[in-house]
Amino acid sequence: MRFDLNNANAPQLVVLDPGASGSAGRDALLAIQVFRSDGNDFTHPDIQIARTHIGADWPAEVIVDRPPQLFGIESHGWGEMVHAPSADGVALAWHGDPGGRSRPIFRLLDVPSWTETAPIDVAAEGEAVLAIAAGKGTRNGDYEGDGYAVVWRAISGTSDAEPRLTLLDRDGRPASG
Repeated sequence: MRFDLNNANAPQLVVLDPGASGSAGRDALLAIQVFRSDGNDFTHPDIQIARTHIGADWPAEVIVDRPPQLFGIESHGWGEMVHAPSADGVALAWHGDPGGRSRPIFRLLDVPSWTETAPIDVAAEGEAVLAIAAGKGTRNGDYEGDGYAVVWRAISGTSDAEPRLTLLDRDGRPASG
């Protein structure tokens, strides 16, 4: 994978299906984060995700069946990606500034249909996304099903940056923070 004016970094992948071993087995299926960097194009290095099949005859059987698709808009670095627990998909959290306001953002990608949800703000303002984990979410202190935890760095004009944790429900809406 490459871009015309930039390098393509692949900082993270998610195993969607590990496949099956042997010649009669099925291919492994991966979602690969592709981040545009360096080079001569100085616009925002948006995050893209590609879907790749890897067959038994690795590395000859590597097929990118869904080319990189724009996913993390106006990114300030690569994001953090995890397999979505409640769907056949991928969740991405990143530091972006759509509309000129810097903040952590979350988005889901449905792998079978290759369609994404609308971006959701994790917080009203903030900086780098440090980690994302998928698992059980909470509401009012009680477990309420699948969700996500996003760790991000808060910013303030009068204090040092500090890490924050926001819990999201299965659709990516903040449940607590």
